Order: sequence, then structure tokens, then C-alpha cells
Amino acid sequence: PDMKLTRLLILGLGLAGFLANHAGAAPLEKTDLPADVAEAVSSAATPPLMKVPTNLTDLIDFRLLKTFLPENLPGLKRASISGQKEGPMDMTLSVAEAAYTNDANATLEIKISDMNSVGGLILLMAQAGWVAAELDRETDTGYDKTTTFSGFKAREQYSFAEKSGDIQIVIDNRFIVEINGIELEPAAIRAMVEKIDLKKLAALNRQTSTPSRASGSTR
Repeated sequence: PDMKLTRLLILGLGLAGFLANHAGAAPLEKTDLPADVAEAVSSAATPPLMKVPTNLTDLIDFRLLKTFLPENLPGLKRASISGQKEGPMDMTLSVAEAAYTNDANATLEIKISDMNSVGGLILLMAQAGWVAAELDRETDTGYDKTTTFSGFKAREQYSFAEKSGDIQIVIDNRFIVEINGIELEPAAIRAMVEKIDLKKLAALNRQTSTPSRASGSTR
């Protein structure tokens, strides 16, 4: 087996288990792994909804991901947009992000990441261990719950005191969409999510991408 791949997977699976257990998510469960690393990680585990794919393909060009970021949102204007392909070999991610604001000091940031690399999947498992759990917690200061958007599992967190919230959406165990809103009500943040075509983004997972040879970021 590829020892580099094996070490990365062992590290990532261990990190995913640690973060999931310390974030209140359900313990990770055993699932199928690629044959060439199954023996090496036989004692490890991944969430049932986070199976490691055996057919990693090229990352989606960040320029294409940028087209999923709305030009403007209800009550907000886009202040910036950028994209990049980042990370060393086997750890590369394709990322597009945009920031929106208005005269009332409300801000919203959207980040779309293609995690379809060994390192990206490790980060996805570590960051989104909640995918295998059902969360629903609420206090006087805020709430933390799992939900769905367009049929995709999501985690929604909101602070009443800070009037800020975060939504993470995992699409086909490959893409992660992150939304952060400040000085916005929960319903307003959720409404912004509806402006992102999540199903069209998921369709990219079934296509063969041809990344641009150019690297770096654009603004």
C-alpha cells in the first residue's frame, strides 16, 4: 500500500474521531475503506454518511465554483469574490468565496470548497463529523442543530447575543458550503442559502472536471 496515503488516512480518521467526540457528535462508526488501506486502518472508523470514496477525480476548477456565488443577495451587495487552488500534493483543495455587506453593517460570507483529495477528505471528516449525528440543542444564548437544505445534511448554529450564525452544508461527501452571517436574523441567513443552487453543485460530482493549468487566486 501507499504508505503516505495510509498515514494521511490514519491521521485524518483519528482526528475526525477526536473532534466528533468533543463536539457532541455521535461516535464514529466503522465503514468501508479502499482495499489498499483497509488493513492499515481496520481499527479506525468513519461516520456511515462519510464513506471514503475509492474513485477520487480531479478537483473542480475554482473558477467554476465561483459561478455558484450570487452576485448580490437580498439586502446585501457583494463586496468581494475570490478563488484558489491551495495546498500541497494530496492535500489540495479548490475554494471559492465571497463576502457581502450593507449599510447597516450586516455581513455574510459564503465559502464553497471541493474536498475531493486525500487531504480534503481528511479535513471534511474532521470538520463535519456531525453528519452522522442528529443535533438539536438550544439555550438562552443560542442554538445548534442539524437540518437539511435541498435534501443535503447541514448544521446550523446561531448566537442570539452576538446576532450571528453559521451554516455548514455537506454535499455528496465532497463539497462543503459554509455560510457565516453577522447582524442578521436566523431566517435571513437561511434565506441566503436558498440563493445557492446546491443541486446543481451536486451535479458536478457526476461530471469529469478538467482543472485549469493556472494556479493561484483571482479577485
